[in-house]
Amino acid sequence: MKRSTRIAMLILLVSGFAHFAYAQGIIIPTPQPPQFTPLTIERHHVTITIDNQLATTKIDQIFANKNRFQLEGTYLFPLPDDAAVSDFAMYIDGERVKGELLPKDKARQIYEGIVRRSQDPALLEYIGMRAFQARVFPIPANVEKRIQLEYSQVINIDAGLAKYSYPLRTEKFTDQPVGSLAISITL
Repeated sequence: MKRSTRIAMLILLVSGFAHFAYAQGIIIPTPQPPQFTPLTIERHHVTITIDNQLATTKIDQIFANKNRFQLEGTYLFPLPDDAAVSDFAMYIDGERVKGELLPKDKARQIYEGIVRRSQDPALLEYIGMRAFQARVFPIPANVEKRIQLEYSQVINIDAGLAKYSYPLRTEKFTDQPVGSLAISITL
């Protein structure tokens, strides 16, 4: 059986307060080990398609763990008020593994079982008011972890003008520059 078929990536909805909405697609090690180097963002590519009032945003990020030890982390990503996540995936051994929507309790139980077996799960949770978080494990030493996220939203029109916003604030969690940043927009 292929390793990817044994991997469970889970998406679930839970309520909470989104005090992380000021960070844009960042992984924070949890718990933070002493004397560790924060993960760097090697790639942050965004593809935006706006058709009439529907905006679809696709994010492709690569994070590098430059430590000599494995980490578990929390991927934080803010969303617009009316956005709906349509896709979440993590690359494991170079293979794209898509997230799966499951009830909260079942998803958490599966995630914790996989972590105990040292496999590669990710648990994506809606943490309320405009933010998602994904628990990512493992993030091996000196290895890159690739994450993709896609969401859609309806853009409001006010006085004949439409506004789309994509925040790029990561300085709260890292002072390292992004390796490759690209934004592509199709109107």
